[in-house]
Amino acid sequence: MKFLSENKWISKLLAAVVFLFCLWLIITGQKVIGIASLLKMLVGLCGLLVLLYCYNKPYQGK
Repeated sequence: MKFLSENKWISKLLAAVVFLFCLWLIITGQKVIGIASLLKMLVGLCGLLVLLYCYNKPYQGK
């Protein structure tokens, strides 16, 4: 984690890649009806929520 906190551009690039991957999971999961596609969309949603949590973590009050 120290490496990512020292190199901000790498962490931003990684967050952008994870965001696009999660978005891809959600969009492709909507094209097919079934349990597998539902799980695919849920994994994408959980990924987006984790990104949102990591973004908001420094701004949380103590």
